[in-house]
Amino acid sequence: MVGEGYGVIKNANTSYDLMFLLALFGFSFLAYVIGWVIEIVGGVLLSLAGILIAFYVSFSEAFSGFYFVLLLSLPFLIPGLFFIFSWKNKLMRTKAA
Repeated sequence: MVGEGYGVIKNANTSYDLMFLLALFGFSFLAYVIGWVIEIVGGVLLSLAGILIAFYVSFSEAFSGFYFVLLLSLPFLIPGLFFIFSWKNKLMRTKAA
């Protein structure tokens, strides 16, 4: 599964599709970095990026199929939810102390 996304990106014919998707990936990387410092902000940004990638890939002509939606969006949705749950857990621990 490591190299499967590269073939999808390589076969994108229009440069707009590729550039927009790479911009969303860059935004997601920034959200990862922010998430290690401020969990709630990183979690919300990662979840938003995952949802945007899912919508864009599902309606794009270059990337078609539910498989590509999951392949490209789940790596951002799952950690985004984990960052949100981590923030909530940290908030509950500080209230209990």
